[in-house]
Amino acid sequence: MTPEQKLEYYINNSENLEGGEFWFSLRNQKYYAFIIAKELLIAGAEPDEAIDLAMEFVNGYYNNAIRKGAWKL
Repeated sequence: MTPEQKLEYYINNSENLEGGEFWFSLRNQKYYAFIIAKELLIAGAEPDEAIDLAMEFVNGYYNNAIRKGAWKL
């Protein structure tokens, strides 16, 4: 599994934090980046690379999910 596939898997299979926050809250965004970076470290990535890749993926995911027109009915 490539790092990109692994990141996508973790985002798609993650759960919301307790406390009734919206899934797009900054706290959730930081939480997802932390979880992804942790898994990349376990898989053998360098710390800086894992953090950068996790943050880049989560930020891109949130930007695409929240952008205007993304939720057309």
